[in-house]
Amino acid sequence: MSKIWYIVVAFMSMLFASFGTAGSLFILYIKDIYGLDNITPIAIGATISSGVSIAAMIVMGYLYDRYGLFVPMITATGSMAGWSFCIGYMGRFSSWYQASTVWYVAAVLQGFVMASIMIGLNPTLMTMFPNRRGLAVSVTQSAQALAMSFWSYTSIYLIKLLNFFNALAVMGLIGTTSIALTTITFSRIRASDSAKDGEDDRHSQNRIEKQDYLSKRLLALSFAMIFFIALSSVVIMSFFAGLIEESFTFATTSTSIREDIVPQVMMVTGFLQALAAILWGYSIDRLGPLKTIPIIYSMETVNTVLSFIVYTVNPWVASLFIALRYIFFSAEPIVHWALIPALFGLKSLGKISGILNTAPMVASVLAPVAGGLIRDIYGSHRYILTLSMVLSLLSLVFYIVMKSTANRAKISSLEVY
Repeated sequence: MSKIWYIVVAFMSMLFASFGTAGSLFILYIKDIYGLDNITPIAIGATISSGVSIAAMIVMGYLYDRYGLFVPMITATGSMAGWSFCIGYMGRFSSWYQASTVWYVAAVLQGFVMASIMIGLNPTLMTMFPNRRGLAVSVTQSAQALAMSFWSYTSIYLIKLLNFFNALAVMGLIGTTSIALTTITFSRIRASDSAKDGEDDRHSQNRIEKQDYLSKRLLALSFAMIFFIALSSVVIMSFFAGLIEESFTFATTSTSIREDIVPQVMMVTGFLQALAAILWGYSIDRLGPLKTIPIIYSMETVNTVLSFIVYTVNPWVASLFIALRYIFFSAEPIVHWALIPALFGLKSLGKISGILNTAPMVASVLAPVAGGLIRDIYGSHRYILTLSMVLSLLSLVFYIVMKSTANRAKISSLEVY
């Protein structure tokens, strides 16, 4: 089977399994269905999901190094199927007190899905394409971005056709099928074989095994940098639909904002984010991750500041800047995955990937609660943007320190790319 077909299969799997990218829209529906005044109790589901992913990510990383992608992908398949059942069952309850338990159980299962797919596919693709790692990972990220365009309208259509809970259950079954088919396709690849093919002698030189102190310091700084930028992004991603909807309420009294304007913005944003992911993957391969990171982080910070300034002035301009902030988010996972082999090589790729990728999971635990509390306390989504811009600046500070440490360890991206 040609390697290009593995790329196609990975893309389609992530596209159909990533309906959660429209999750900020689902929060609004649940809030109305159960007549809730606050969104924090709903957003806690995302916190639980990310909390489970923290532990699952590390475990799956070790299992990947030992058994390849089969165990993580089987785990993702079973967990997604369980999530579909829980969501369908949740529709039986008319009160949030009863339904919330099922919602939180489903969040636990979703946590296993997120961690298992990431650890299963991305390291495998990077080892299969050693000279195009950024572009390889950008395929799955592009699919996730395009999923927001695909699912923003598709989910609304299914909700109107089947009702909210049945629609989500059907989406979960579609995701389950796509992950299962991907598992079958990729099962013939062993992690050890792909790692052997992907490793290059020049990549294996000048690693940091001889500098244990700098190795641990570099790992900690990379973790902190990824954590703060992820927290900055996820807090916007978690309330993307709410940010857009609220911005338009300052300019219009239309009741169709949620069903017309919000999906339109999400669709366009998702499409552009998918395109941007591929372009960023190419740029990362050309420049190297260490040179690309400050460009990405700076652009994200600027767009967040601009969206805050015009939030109550012009909803279309505000939506543009919020969408651009979201679009640049597509570059983060790509550059962070590419950073791992650039700094640490392919040895123990699963383990190191599992450790560093818990950073966005920790951020995902905190972001929904932090953003929900800010919205509920101040009565507006606008101040979520303030939190995001501060966190983006912190991530740039940690990048500077991390880059200095990488240079001291003589493992800058120029030696690898």
